[in-house]
Amino acid sequence: MRATWLGTGHSYAITETADPIPPDALESTPSSVSGEVDLPNEPTSVRRARRAARLLARRSGCSAATEAKVALAVSEAVTNALVHGYAHGTGRVRLTAGTSGDEFVVTVTDSGSGLTPRTDSPGLGLGLAVIAQVASDLRVETPRGGGTSLRMAFPRG
Repeated sequence: MRATWLGTGHSYAITETADPIPPDALESTPSSVSGEVDLPNEPTSVRRARRAARLLARRSGCSAATEAKVALAVSEAVTNALVHGYAHGTGRVRLTAGTSGDEFVVTVTDSGSGLTPRTDSPGLGLGLAVIAQVASDLRVETPRGGGTSLRMAFPRG
């Protein structure tokens, strides 16, 4: 996983066990932060996506409350991709995140079967409602070639 601090030209690996940012890079809040994660269709991907998104939110200057909202929304979005998009198959989930003006924007995309209801769903069916509640903007799209893309925006402050 990689994160790029666009105003500074620095690029750092995102790790799950340690804060990868050297102390000298934290002297000022970066003007623009972006990152992407390509994840396999397996349960541990939810945790990995949540940690990466939370780290990027923190580095982009989001408040602790916004970090928590980002973590919850990403958990729901990746879980939906795994449970619904790949219910009867395999594939990958891609998370991209970055700043856009005064917002932190996260997009979760899969190439699965799309938004089709499951009668055998293991969940309560509240994932999109939870995301809509915590994000300031939610857009659901069907990419060319199929699948689902969720674009979630959060205030950076």
